[in-house]
Amino acid sequence: VPGAVCEFGVHWGASFSTLLNLRNIYEPYNVERFLYGFDTFEGFASVSSKDGTAEIGDYSSVQGYENSLEEILAYHESISAFPERRNFELIKGDATETIDKWLDNNLGASIALAIFDMDLYAPTKDVLQKILPRMTRNSILVFDEFCHRKFPGEVQAAREVLDLMSVDVSRSEFQSHAAIVRFR
Repeated sequence: VPGAVCEFGVHWGASFSTLLNLRNIYEPYNVERFLYGFDTFEGFASVSSKDGTAEIGDYSSVQGYENSLEEILAYHESISAFPERRNFELIKGDATETIDKWLDNNLGASIALAIFDMDLYAPTKDVLQKILPRMTRNSILVFDEFCHRKFPGEVQAAREVLDLMSVDVSRSEFQSHAAIVRFR
């Protein structure tokens, strides 16, 4: 599927760097496949009663970590097919706000893959509602905490925004509480 890969909730960047490397391996000449990572890098700013045991400040990284992660990712790009190109961007801030600017600045972009790892109800619901018009048939959504007892917010948001009976939902073989949603 053509389009961008967006990860909402980057934290330390493990999955984001894996995605970048997979892009470099499987699509080395696809110069239009960009990856965008959205995160505050400061942990949860707020939580609601729908968020289970989550607490304010959970999942923060160290001060300025996004700069270190950017250096690591730039190195990965330096050994790709087009080392002079940068096919990723880390977008620091509250994704419920930064997604608006990204959508406005990328009017021609569609989203092939969106990964939700924000764990929380409100930001997941808000961002999901905003990006759905940019997704196409065969686009994929991944919810990292789809059926997670500690973080029930993601699945609640997905139920409210998506008609889960009209999409294909499958369990990830790599992580028991993650779900893959395909639009058909």
